[in-house]
Amino acid sequence: MLRNKKRLVLGGKGFVGKNLLSKINHKENSITVLSRRYFLSNAKIILNDLTSYDEKIIKSFINYDIIFNCSGELKDQKKMGVLHVKSQKRIIDYLSKECLRKKKKVKWIQVSSIGVFGFENIKKDDLIDENSKKNPSNYYEKSKLKSEEILIKGSNEYLAYIILRPSTIYGNGMKSNFIDKLNYYIKKKFFFYINS
Repeated sequence: MLRNKKRLVLGGKGFVGKNLLSKINHKENSITVLSRRYFLSNAKIILNDLTSYDEKIIKSFINYDIIFNCSGELKDQKKMGVLHVKSQKRIIDYLSKECLRKKKKVKWIQVSSIGVFGFENIKKDDLIDENSKKNPSNYYEKSKLKSEEILIKGSNEYLAYIILRPSTIYGNGMKSNFIDKLNYYIKKKFFFYINS
């Protein structure tokens, strides 16, 4: 079903992108990674930055069957706005029109954040699903929500999408102080037990 597809991974050098690349069968698929920095990979790597508008690169997106957008900025608000919103809009606007014009099917898989739902109005027994009210509380979550809205608005019968909304992501090789923060909160007794 997913064999012999041309795949593009945006943000392939990051934690999520690297792990995704390790799971894709490189022998049965053509895999290209768009990254700001070179790294060792079995995939073809195109050095470029999504925030610098490169029309030639964006126009090449129509040549792929599946695009995984694992790109993300966590710290710099200005870069978040450019990457998550401005660049996303340019790419999706182009792909939306080209997919229709060429009648070419492309599936866009977007890594977003569970934070787009916010946590202020969620009660203990509430369940969150794709229809839950969105209420992001910080700039990162707001920019990820805007990115989702751009994708949803640009989708059509040829440009399909899947939005993934993970919570905290943690694993081997991740550059994060997640465990340090967790230990800090436990020591300060800002800790809760699930199903308590």
